[in-house]
Amino acid sequence: MQRFIGISLLATATICGLAYTFRDTPAIAKFFPIGQAAAEASPAWPPVLGEEYPDLQLIDQTGHTTRLSDFRGKVILVELVGIPCGACQAFAGGREVGPFRGGSVQANLESIEKYAQRYGNVDLNDERIVFVQLLLFDEKIYAPTADDAAAWAKHFGMDRAKNQVVLAGTKAMATRQSYDMIPGFQLVDRDFKLDRDSAGHKPKHNLYSDLLPRMRVLLDEVR
Repeated sequence: MQRFIGISLLATATICGLAYTFRDTPAIAKFFPIGQAAAEASPAWPPVLGEEYPDLQLIDQTGHTTRLSDFRGKVILVELVGIPCGACQAFAGGREVGPFRGGSVQANLESIEKYAQRYGNVDLNDERIVFVQLLLFDEKIYAPTADDAAAWAKHFGMDRAKNQVVLAGTKAMATRQSYDMIPGFQLVDRDFKLDRDSAGHKPKHNLYSDLLPRMRVLLDEVR
């Protein structure tokens, strides 16, 4: 607990042209020292563009282990989440249901469901899509728990039976690399390869003009 004393400021950056806020100060380096990411991260994490997505086996909101490769053959949209991130809460639907655990919802962002329809002509309830919210950090920037995943899913209405999956990341994934990927989205094709990466402070692909329209193309390839 003590190592998080003094983190109270918010830094502003942009994701795909929109400002967002996430807890950050120059002192954050104390919590993610140089070399920690490489030393502590899972060998398969973080994902690499154009390669197979890490075959994560994590606890979902129902308390069961979910293996991502079980969704091979479908289009997978992964949302990378830090619970204190106002943009993450907005993308998850915070404007409709309110903030999670007293957090904040970024005012200038809507839910990803609305953006998917608007920019990709895609309904995230399509049975060919698996929507995964991957929790990487809890409120104190520690690794989340299975209880966090269950509570997040309940608050935002993520239904596991409808391929709406909330996963709790592990301690090995709670690194500076993961921190720098929040907020954002990654698109995995039917062959389980990372096709588009709109994650983090400097996304490789624009969420609205590239990743979401690309979803439409990938869906048309799924039989």
